[in-house]
Amino acid sequence: HWSTRVEPWEYPTNEKIEFASILVPNIDNVRITYLINILSKQEKAVLLIGEPGTAKTVIITSYLKHYDSEQHLTRIINFSSITTSNFIQKTIENFVDKRVANTFGPSFGRKMTIFIDDINMPIINSWGDQEANEILRQLIEQKGFYSLIKPGDFLSIIDLQFLAAMCHPGGGRNDISERLKRHFFILNCTLPSNNAVDHIFSSVAKYFCNERNFSNNIINIVEKSISATRILWQTIKGKFLPTPAKFHYIFNLRDLSRIWEGILQIDSEQCQNDIEQYLQLWKHECTRVLADRLILNTEKEWFRKEQFKIAKQTFGDIYKIPIQEEAEVYYANFLREELEVTDEMGDDIDLADLVPKVYEPISSWDTLRTKLLTSMTKMNEEIRGSNMDLVFFKDAMIHLLRISRVINMPKGHLLLVGVGGSGKQSLTKLASYIAGSATILNDMRATE
Repeated sequence: HWSTRVEPWEYPTNEKIEFASILVPNIDNVRITYLINILSKQEKAVLLIGEPGTAKTVIITSYLKHYDSEQHLTRIINFSSITTSNFIQKTIENFVDKRVANTFGPSFGRKMTIFIDDINMPIINSWGDQEANEILRQLIEQKGFYSLIKPGDFLSIIDLQFLAAMCHPGGGRNDISERLKRHFFILNCTLPSNNAVDHIFSSVAKYFCNERNFSNNIINIVEKSISATRILWQTIKGKFLPTPAKFHYIFNLRDLSRIWEGILQIDSEQCQNDIEQYLQLWKHECTRVLADRLILNTEKEWFRKEQFKIAKQTFGDIYKIPIQEEAEVYYANFLREELEVTDEMGDDIDLADLVPKVYEPISSWDTLRTKLLTSMTKMNEEIRGSNMDLVFFKDAMIHLLRISRVINMPKGHLLLVGVGGSGKQSLTKLASYIAGSATILNDMRATE
């Protein structure tokens, strides 16, 4: 049975990995990895398809790490809507060296596996073709392509193998042509079962809790909150579906990952043996990831009641946190005072590192307002041309806390939707400054 091939997960202590790159073995991804390995040994191209968040990219990138770079090279290409055939050909040519005459291959006689992520992303032209994928099809089918420098010369490319991944077509997503698709063995990545999802996040949560010396009471309540989080995610996913007016109502497994990435920022000093403190954090992270994208007040009210109902069913009477919006507690990691610069720190110390990043609840809005005013003053003094003068009323501070939370996470990307003049740009600049990040503004508005 496949379950006999699932090995216990251990956090790789020899390297620092991002939370989003963690792959906990379960029956689904072990089965897919086994099939990829069998097909790759036969030098067959493999295409993974599946919903967003089904670990297609992580499975393949984890598999590529098993190759010995002395004998087998690996490369990754990310396709987008603007990927062109010229770009693909020049990229492939940069990956290989000349062997003999017009024959090229990876350096030193090695082999190479190229992983193409989002292979269905290139735009479809007026003839119904994806130009980038047509040059890829020619490369797989004819083992080469024609030279861009010497027209008519055919360049043979050998010892290449391809892995690819894409989401299911439909809902605005392109499909790839049948002529390209026929060269791949296609494997469908399904959503993990409820038990598998719970096992994944339970394994990760147990490691972080044990590493940070959480009490047994907190560890037990963390275990209970794993299924509660999944049920809440499944409930909102089934309730709110994307529409043209609510195009961002898309919920997938990445949302569960973001919730736990936020929860596991906390240290044992902030929780200690306080179960209510942990449950308040759990409520906060679920609300930030799932409810902040909701538009209508009735939808937000439904979420608060549904979250309270699921929490009472899971945690029982120990969950006494009120559901009113006025009782909402927010968290931040920039509330501590700056450390004094000493000679031992060296000259290359980053100013952002001087503020201890402790993820903790906001104790007072007045204290937060004072902290933000101080940061805004420093930003105006240090950044040339900055003349920001914001009034920090409660809603503005809440928005800044939401922005800051995402910016401080690895691979944290944020889409702010709102009317003009609501402070999206100014609050983002200030949150970016507080996080120690540089701000680059790309004006995407149409210009004549």
